[in-house]
Amino acid sequence: MDEDRAPDEAADPPRRAAPILSAGVPAAPVDWTAPGADGTAGSGGGPTTLANGMVLAGAGTRLGAFFVDFFILGCVAVVITLISSNVIANRTTADAVPAIISAALAVVYFAVAWVGPWAATPGQRLAGLRVVDATTLEPIDLGRALIRSLSLGSALNLLSFAAPVGQIIGAILIIWPFILFASTIYDARHQGLHDRWARTLVVRPVDTGSFPLTLGCFLIVLIILAAPLVMATVAGPALQDWLQQFPRR
Repeated sequence: MDEDRAPDEAADPPRRAAPILSAGVPAAPVDWTAPGADGTAGSGGGPTTLANGMVLAGAGTRLGAFFVDFFILGCVAVVITLISSNVIANRTTADAVPAIISAALAVVYFAVAWVGPWAATPGQRLAGLRVVDATTLEPIDLGRALIRSLSLGSALNLLSFAAPVGQIIGAILIIWPFILFASTIYDARHQGLHDRWARTLVVRPVDTGSFPLTLGCFLIVLIILAAPLVMATVAGPALQDWLQQFPRR
């Protein structure tokens, strides 16, 4: 019976997107397919072809790309924290400043990347992904890039030090990425909440392979596992000498 209804659902535009979360913008001009058609959930055929050789990006690929970007931003945050702890004497201020700077950098990092010539972050570039308008499949403007970036939750760090809501914000920061990922998996066009609010799709060329992203994630895991040993045996003294160049207050 469900198979008999499928063609009718495919021809029903209002069912393609949630009108509230997508501000009433109609769905992109793509052939409607069931969730999991690109192999990320459930069963189905091949990827959903959009236009100009583009297909919808799978949730798993997007998660891998975000892992790469998260690692990059994490490394920057560690450096900022080390410098702050050696430059700022007040412990509270030394903890707050890196969090604020890192949050601001994260927002700028994603927004600038999405309006750049590749419409993608470094992590997304490894997978050949692009963030585009959900209706026209064209690049998005800075305003919508900022909305999408803020929706990822990094900016909530700016409120995590505000009493008495700091603990609540901290809890939201922990569960928010899981909410976004779940909303991406269970949407037929793989639009997470951040995609719907910014009216975007994440696409990739149909012939793009996953090897660069897989290799990047593998190398990052190796770096994370080896980092404690390297820091203790090799980089420790050199790092201390470098940090001593900054004046302590």
